[in-house]
Amino acid sequence: MQDGKEYYFLQPASDQAISVAKILHDCSDVVIHAVLLKSEKQSAFLDKIYESVIFVKDYKELPEDSFIVPFGAQTTEARLKNGDVKLASVTMTQAALNVYEKPAFLNFCEKHNLPVPKTYINEEEISDTDFPIFYKQRYEKGGGVRGFANNKQELPKTHKDELIYQEFINTPGTYGVGFIADKGVLVASFCHYEELSYPVSGGSAVVIHKVNDKRLKYLTEAFVKESSYSGWGLAEFKWCDKRHDYVYMEVNAKFWASCELAFRNEPVFIKKLFNIEIDKKEVEGLVYINRALNAGLFNAAVTIIKNNKLEKIIYPGVFRSILVGMLPKPLIKSIKKIFLDPKRWLT
Repeated sequence: MQDGKEYYFLQPASDQAISVAKILHDCSDVVIHAVLLKSEKQSAFLDKIYESVIFVKDYKELPEDSFIVPFGAQTTEARLKNGDVKLASVTMTQAALNVYEKPAFLNFCEKHNLPVPKTYINEEEISDTDFPIFYKQRYEKGGGVRGFANNKQELPKTHKDELIYQEFINTPGTYGVGFIADKGVLVASFCHYEELSYPVSGGSAVVIHKVNDKRLKYLTEAFVKESSYSGWGLAEFKWCDKRHDYVYMEVNAKFWASCELAFRNEPVFIKKLFNIEIDKKEVEGLVYINRALNAGLFNAAVTIIKNNKLEKIIYPGVFRSILVGMLPKPLIKSIKKIFLDPKRWLT
């Protein structure tokens, strides 16, 4: 048991924050505070996971020299804009902000002979023979618009200046390498295969397996070295049958939603990030029940039965996921539109 450890978690309702909080609570006598901005809504379950819930107008109100952990893209970016982000023995430098801008990241990969999909910065660059096309946010926001289009008519009609377009790599699943790096040297890594995601067009893992792939690790090491990367993150890849190789999709400079699989298999992550020793556990893969349910009750049942030997992960809010899985998607969109419309609250 290790005493006297106190943490402040930003974006504490995220799946990755909940996963890390559980790991730390299971192995150490820690005190973890959930930190929300006053503009954020508090999830009902936070006080069951964390020792306290703190509201601040600005993260600068937190105690100086405190152990502050940003979990999502937004809070990691916000912290980086104010300086380097230091955890236990790992420092993410401001240079990590470079991966948030997707065109700059992809240009960097091309310059250093790292394979990437053919990319179009503007819709006008796409010819009719280039379809199908995958589109996503030009600047990392944590989620955002993404999807597939079989022709120009199916491309998004609005916010085009916020998107980039890529050739569609039509192979199952995605691959990832979670890593820690120090000044261009890879000091910890873990490879996984994300068999199923929600949303399907590119979201968080529903079914994920550990893999041992030297090519994935090599490509990650190459990027880390060439960019002199320092910090933690997730490199994401697709296997391309045409190239007979993996292609880089992006690097996320943040904790990733499925980090639990890496952290439990490779305790060095928790040691270096939080200075806490945990036992190594051989976990072949995980099924995230909430995300499976979001895709529909029938799909969730099939997924769970098919992967009955894998460990199941259930987060708070599972009943909400059941409801989401039961309702038609157009109805969910309509409900969100009504409740997120600011004019609704002015009438």
